[in-house]
Amino acid sequence: MPNSMRLRRAEAGDANFVWKLYAETTKPLLEPKLKHGWKEEEEKRRFETWWDYNNTMIAMLDDKPIGWISFQEKIEHVDLEHVCIAPRLQSQGYGKQMLNQLLDSWRDKVKSIETSVLNESPYRKMFENLGFTEIRQEQITIRMRRTHS
Repeated sequence: MPNSMRLRRAEAGDANFVWKLYAETTKPLLEPKLKHGWKEEEEKRRFETWWDYNNTMIAMLDDKPIGWISFQEKIEHVDLEHVCIAPRLQSQGYGKQMLNQLLDSWRDKVKSIETSVLNESPYRKMFENLGFTEIRQEQITIRMRRTHS
């Protein structure tokens, strides 16, 4: 079991941390799928159009940020948009711990939680272990859902 980590609401000042971790963790998975490769400035501009600190939680370990998760709370479900953990801490249970904290907080509030993962994403297995099942294949992603009973 990993050391105890806590989640805190993101602030506007977290943007640089969130961007750097997003680029570090997403580029290796996404770059091969991009027709013209990963263009740092273009990807950063794109990131700045969709990232909203109001819909983001920061994972903290020993008062240092180690990851983040963004989501949209909708009427029927929560849409998990991004889950990022620092590469040096991946496969140590922090992503699962972060997701479990959020899933528990949503248990009585929403009927289901949905997310998309890249087809070859190593995160797919983690989501399956948390009770998510595939609902459809998309162009480069798999859409998954977890329903509360």
